[in-house]
Amino acid sequence: MYSLFIKEIKTFLGSLIGYLVIVVFLLITGLFLWVFPGMYNIPDNGYATLEGLFLLAPWVYLFLVPAITMRSFADEKRTGTIEIILTHPITDFQLVLAKFFAGLALVAFSLFPTLLWFLSVYLLGNPVGSIDTGATWGSFIGLFFLAAIYVAVGVFSSSLTDNQIVSFILAMSISFIFYLGFDFVSSSGVPYILDQILSWFSINTHYLSISRGVVDMRDLIYFTGMTLLFIFLTGILLRKGNLKLRKTKIKLTVFVFSLLAVFFVSSNFLFRMDLTADKRFSLSDVSKEIASEINDIIDVEFFLVGELEPGLQKLQREVFEKIAVLNVYSPKPIRIKMVDPYGFNNAEKREEFQNQLIEKGIKPISFNRKTDQGVSTRFIFPGAVVRSGGKEIAVNFLKNNPDFSYEVNFNHSVESVEFELVNSFQNLMRTKKSTVAFLEGHSEFNQYEVMDFANSLSADFGVKRITTSLLETGRAGIDILIVAGPKEPFSEQDKFIIDQFIMSGGKVVWLIDPVQVSLDSLSNGYQTFSFPLSLNLDDLLFKYGVRLNYELLQDVDCAQILVNTAPSGSQAQWTLHPWYYSPLLTPADNHPLSRNLNRVYT
Repeated sequence: MYSLFIKEIKTFLGSLIGYLVIVVFLLITGLFLWVFPGMYNIPDNGYATLEGLFLLAPWVYLFLVPAITMRSFADEKRTGTIEIILTHPITDFQLVLAKFFAGLALVAFSLFPTLLWFLSVYLLGNPVGSIDTGATWGSFIGLFFLAAIYVAVGVFSSSLTDNQIVSFILAMSISFIFYLGFDFVSSSGVPYILDQILSWFSINTHYLSISRGVVDMRDLIYFTGMTLLFIFLTGILLRKGNLKLRKTKIKLTVFVFSLLAVFFVSSNFLFRMDLTADKRFSLSDVSKEIASEINDIIDVEFFLVGELEPGLQKLQREVFEKIAVLNVYSPKPIRIKMVDPYGFNNAEKREEFQNQLIEKGIKPISFNRKTDQGVSTRFIFPGAVVRSGGKEIAVNFLKNNPDFSYEVNFNHSVESVEFELVNSFQNLMRTKKSTVAFLEGHSEFNQYEVMDFANSLSADFGVKRITTSLLETGRAGIDILIVAGPKEPFSEQDKFIIDQFIMSGGKVVWLIDPVQVSLDSLSNGYQTFSFPLSLNLDDLLFKYGVRLNYELLQDVDCAQILVNTAPSGSQAQWTLHPWYYSPLLTPADNHPLSRNLNRVYT
């Protein structure tokens, strides 16, 4: 077997076909990655990544691998040397494996020079080395496994005919059917079970997962199993009349059913390794739990389509990838559909559809794009409508924090995709909203002062206002109590009622300013005074490990207030001045609760 393997390698490298395949592969991928403008171009993309290579390579190999393998057995049959080879003291399967490994080795030779591109992107990154090395090596592994199936299909096709052209066309057709053909059929409205089966047999489904740097045991078993299947079929069909033998039929039946059993058993076991540096394809425990509780099909109608700049392309890919990861843990499918808001020939229908998206809550943004005629401006809709169980909810993925740069906003948008999707799923599955209540009776902020806060909460909670007497009865049905800006002291009875509410599992949000400052006085003069508020809460809060400090914080990064700077007796003249005792706090970026928030006015 080894000598035959060496002979095949020498045959490949002793003719033009081996070198031609390597040169053509490097030339096509190199032009698309470094020269031709488009989605695959690395410099235009602006990110240190080789994703373009791993998106393009399967299509290039779809033509080149059949060209490598088309003469494996077809040429032997044409020249009549197949009978001589079959008389060698090796089994038919050893013969097939020698041909297979020789073709796979040539494909591996074509991949080695691409390591130079990896080094180039590594050095071009800002800072140097910012490329995700783990994800890149995972993608190379995925591409190698995909090429293994292509080579096995090519060797199988070559064993069916003595014509190299027929072998080439047959191998290319079978490879395409397994790569995307099953996906096309599954997306044509077939029943759910058939859809799942066809999608599972698609090479693209498994390649997309592993090419992102996620090594899933089910994907590895699929690639290995399908490769062995075509090698086994080649070994059986190599001799004429072999398939008619009863012994061969039994072997084939046992092998196929054993392989299907392995596929079925492996689909019920989840073992994944996320090789990416930031583990971006790993879900949080909360997201896994929510995804595992999905009990109905979820449809995601996504509107970020068309020609997009690199940042928006990255956001678009992140949405697809997160949905793919969520599908791993969800017992029901999460289906995504791309809808172009500009995909209407009729201008009135297009405008009507876009207005409907805005009414549903999708926020459009203005997008400038350079063209040959100049700069064109159009609105894009970086959001989706998520539907399940007859309900729908709008999701906006693009963050626009004026305190952050353009690049940081895009990165924050990408990081928050998981939260936005999982939060929408949870809202759709929720049968009952929790209730939030604003406490009254101690000169707290009135309903108009907290209106924006209450409106934001109303999307996920029921909102009401109550007093401590109603809270005491236990009939309020309150899950969360908000004490917003009290100015009068709490009685012992009120503190006892709140304490009992907490002890019984209730949650309380304290929004307390222990020092009162009158901005009205400051606006009309040049000084003001701060007064401590006696709220009589020190003992209650200290019981839970909290102490109020009666101090004021100063920060140069602060809010501005209007101050009358006109002389006494003159017409008022209002100008903005910094109010150092009201800092604009920048939330910590290393905690899920505060990440991507705008600065907080205090």
